[in-house]
Amino acid sequence: MTENAKSVQRTIRWYAISAVLLTGFVIALVVMLPLQARLFDMQKQHVQFSRDASVLVIHSYFQRESKNPLTAFDRKNAAITIRKIQQLMNEKVHGYLGNVFIYRVQNHQLSWIFSNKKNSQQNLIGSWNNADVNSMLVNSVEQNKSGTLFKTIDHENFIISYTAIPDAPLGLVVVANKMDLYHAMQHAAFMLLLIVMLILFFFALGLAAVLRPLSNRTLLETHELELLVEQGREKLNELNKRLYRLAMIDSLTNALTRRAFYVRCKEELSRCKRYNRSFGLLFLDIDKFKAVNDTLGHDAGDFLLKELAHRITQMIREEDVLARLGGDEFALLLPEKNDFASLAIVMDRIKQCIAPPMKFKNHIFSCAVSIGAAIYPVDGEDIDELLKIADDRMYEEKNL
Repeated sequence: MTENAKSVQRTIRWYAISAVLLTGFVIALVVMLPLQARLFDMQKQHVQFSRDASVLVIHSYFQRESKNPLTAFDRKNAAITIRKIQQLMNEKVHGYLGNVFIYRVQNHQLSWIFSNKKNSQQNLIGSWNNADVNSMLVNSVEQNKSGTLFKTIDHENFIISYTAIPDAPLGLVVVANKMDLYHAMQHAAFMLLLIVMLILFFFALGLAAVLRPLSNRTLLETHELELLVEQGREKLNELNKRLYRLAMIDSLTNALTRRAFYVRCKEELSRCKRYNRSFGLLFLDIDKFKAVNDTLGHDAGDFLLKELAHRITQMIREEDVLARLGGDEFALLLPEKNDFASLAIVMDRIKQCIAPPMKFKNHIFSCAVSIGAAIYPVDGEDIDELLKIADDRMYEEKNL
């Protein structure tokens, strides 16, 4: 294997590895960006989940122990109740986001009776509580409401989710610092990205190990590859030319096909609309063409079509466009022809150029054509409409 081939081999291998790593990084970013955008919604949902889970634990405790919430936190029972709820909270909702507080509302006054963080109740409450929050929490218990809000106190942002505890003058609040939540979720996202990149890295190493022996067996020599590419390019160009001629050029007359004619007419129509110009359209039909086929054979008919197309092509301008629409029907696009007088001159020239006799084998015969004309935009503003009008006028002439 030559040095060039080996270089190509190494390039292919490392391009494959780079593509895998780049694709993985892009996928990770696509996943992370919407996750980052929904970060605060996720924070809110996490805090609400902590709130609902805590309420469920406390309400279940009162039902299981047959405790009256009104007396569970009086002076006699408060210590026992708080200790048991503390134990349940640590077991059931340990690790949930936020600090949990329980408060009592009596005579429109709020008093704090529980925090799930030992020895930190006053410090934690003081960091986010104010008169507005107090009033909101009192209304939550008295009106059995719940809600979640974002609050900025002393330049710190808090998520506060509150609700009333069923069948008791008690309320529950879960408070979380938004920055703490943000850093926790950002750390989780970073770890996820790191895991994805590590997986892709080891996958790329495995891919390199697989590609090395595979490329040794299958990589072609550089000159052989270039030869195959060149041969493929030549065949493709040849096929494209054939396909173009089949789709756009009539194989018998070398005039445009109906499809190609429509494309060229639409281009001319667009130009005329943009610059407020006109063009003429002629519809031609060979008179008594069927008789030629029936008496002299289809070869004579084909000769007549080719000869007629050749004579018209020699007579018209370079910018004019001749097309065979099918059978013995032809159409002629004449740019910048904007009056019937000039079209009449062209029609007379066509009839004169095809009038001389034609010789096919031992037969000499002549032909004539009927022609109808239409002008854009006088007779219509789209190709089908103009062709229809020219076709109708051609039949009027044929029937005279």
